[in-house]
Amino acid sequence: MYSRSAFVRLAVGPRGRGRSAQLRMCKEVPLLSTDILGVTPTNGGAMVSCEVTKGSKKTQHTVIVGKEIISKICEGTGQIVDEPTMVKYVFDFFGEIKQDLTNTEGMVPVAEFPVNYFSIRQILAINDKAEGRLREMIASRSSSIAE
Repeated sequence: MYSRSAFVRLAVGPRGRGRSAQLRMCKEVPLLSTDILGVTPTNGGAMVSCEVTKGSKKTQHTVIVGKEIISKICEGTGQIVDEPTMVKYVFDFFGEIKQDLTNTEGMVPVAEFPVNYFSIRQILAINDKAEGRLREMIASRSSSIAE
């Protein structure tokens, strides 16, 4: 299942001219998909292992998710999501900003964490739009569920 943020709308243009022109086809194509491979509980949250597919490329990641970060991001949305769901939102956000997912060296200094191993707290620290956008994603998802 993809969130709205992980889609690009493709429209195959109209044929013909004038009034007879019609939109022939419109479909949504996922930018990426995130499959959760495992969740390891920790004292403050969890470590979530996942595989992200973007086109024909697959990358594996381990993401540290703290419960306090989930509470902070979910504040005001009326929702609390679990750790694997938050990881999916993070990768949807990465898809939006076109973050290179081949490794996380570009996001986190490799001296601090091994490649493809990062925390959501670090993402919030290095990208000032991340918290607000993740909150919007969660809020829009909860409002579409309520409809």
